[in-house]
Amino acid sequence: MDHDTHGAFAAYRSSKAALNALTIFYAQELAAQGSMKVNALAPGLRASHLNSRAAEHGGDPAVAAAAAVRLALLDDDGPTRCLLLLGQQHRVLVNPDA
Repeated sequence: MDHDTHGAFAAYRSSKAALNALTIFYAQELAAQGSMKVNALAPGLRASHLNSRAAEHGGDPAVAAAAAVRLALLDDDGPTRCLLLLGQQHRVLVNPDA
């Protein structure tokens, strides 16, 4: 399959969408119990051996690791139901107050 087509990476894209949906579902369910926060982190391409494109991109894995640690150590009043994208701009896809 040509990677420039709209159907490329369908399995990856659909599984990522499913994980995002599960993040929101579990955050809503667990918020009612007051037991924990649930957020997701999309680190973007990082220099690794996962694939040649990621290795060529050269993104520092330490940046993604620091973001994951930051999410794991949120204060009690920190956000939940967030999907954080790392890249040129850090973005939150879901408003935690919505």
